Amino acid sequence: MHSLILKGILDDQAGVYHTPNVLISGFKHVPPDYSQIPELMILFIQWLVKEGANLHPIARAAVIHSEFVKIHPFVDDNGRTARLLLNFELMKTDILQLSLKKNTGLPTTRL
Repeated sequence: MHSLILKGILDDQAGVYHTPNVLISGFKHVPPDYSQIPELMILFIQWLVKEGANLHPIARAAVIHSEFVKIHPFVDDNGRTARLLLNFELMKTDILQLSLKKNTGLPTTRL
């Protein structure tokens, strides 16, 4: 999904885990060391297939968004990718997509 977002914009970074450590400006959260990202992503996908499959779709979508953003695997567009993953998860079960307003962090439904 990240590859599709950055295709034709930052082709060298599209779908590639970041190798320098990064900080998220404006947030206290410090993403994990870049060397941990491949393993964290494997664990994330394993959780999604196993434990995550047992959650209500809205709860699963929320955890997917939250955990992906915490891992912060890419140099740029992690938030956009996380929102797309969240909405993709909701769309799989015909639940109305969410639109997260910039700067507020508060979700609003899109009609």
